[in-house]
Amino acid sequence: MRIPIALPKFDGSEQSNLLSTIEDGRLSAHRWVDTFESNFAAFIGVKHAITVMNGTVALHLALVAAGVQPGDEVIVPAFTYVATANAVRYIGAVPVFADVLPDTWCIDPSDVARRITRATRAIIPVDMYGYPANLLRLELIAQEHSLTIVHDCAESHGAQIYGRMTGSFGAAGIFSFYGNKIITTGEGGMITTNDDQLATRARLYRGQGVSPSQRYFHEVVGFNYRMTDMQAAVGVAQLRQINEFLLDRKRIAATYRARVAAESDYGLQFQARADFNGLYCPANWMVSVILPTWVDRDRVQELMATDSIETRPGFVAIPDLPMYADSATDWPISRMLARQVLCLPTYASLDDDEVEYVVDSLLKALKGLHDEASGR
Repeated sequence: MRIPIALPKFDGSEQSNLLSTIEDGRLSAHRWVDTFESNFAAFIGVKHAITVMNGTVALHLALVAAGVQPGDEVIVPAFTYVATANAVRYIGAVPVFADVLPDTWCIDPSDVARRITRATRAIIPVDMYGYPANLLRLELIAQEHSLTIVHDCAESHGAQIYGRMTGSFGAAGIFSFYGNKIITTGEGGMITTNDDQLATRARLYRGQGVSPSQRYFHEVVGFNYRMTDMQAAVGVAQLRQINEFLLDRKRIAATYRARVAAESDYGLQFQARADFNGLYCPANWMVSVILPTWVDRDRVQELMATDSIETRPGFVAIPDLPMYADSATDWPISRMLARQVLCLPTYASLDDDEVEYVVDSLLKALKGLHDEASGR
């Protein structure tokens, strides 16, 4: 594709760090891991950051470390990537789906409160496409019902709520460093927390449960979820550039909005802007729009692909996936978003001319479909 949906940005320091790691021959040592964890904890503003293999295992490990047990209920959004629910199932716990809000596309706190039962143990809010969930209200709900919050920040590196970074709320936050994320290590993840006990448990379970004081003595049945030093070497270099990446994404999101607002008569809706007088600051991971109901999203994607532009649909609502199938009508917003969301190319090196080209292609596709529908 001339313009892919996502593309990492490197400045050369990633290569230098990798070469250093290869030259010293300690590919699974902790030199870069320790640095990455320390630097990331400082960036988020928490006491602990624990590297892992990817964002999904970060969720699983955080839930284990937080004490979620088989049979516990964990409330998750119905509109999110399936890993959020899968991590709950890995434990033998039960994902309970709550609908999302029509503006932010993040979990609806009122629906969360409605779904709490005696079996509920935790809530996993997800920052959808980099927009922060309402953690302030969710924390009040969690405190009232003695619930744990594990905050899924896989898409929101650098987003802020009232001046606090996502990843500093609840019992723990988790991040993904997959290749399409704001910063990347190819694969990789991180748990962030201020809870000393949770951090100790996460580190214990991450490394096969081996005792920190006695070699080859394993205290629990653990996992092999460790990040390599090669991944962390890339992460250190990427994290150094994150503020620049966030500014680039802010510019890109603003350009998309301004261009669509100026020229679109087709009723396109963006995800909510920063609100509460700017005190909710998104990370703009992936700029996305809701297409009008009369539009066939697949056709839009096909037409934009002919212009060498890659797009992607919104996530399928989890209750509509076969392993979580539920025919109830309790998630109307999630199902609407699953049908109508279109994600547009968003990455730090995307320039304004390329954004204009994407918007031109989108509007051209909509005009063509509109003309077809009206018989012109």
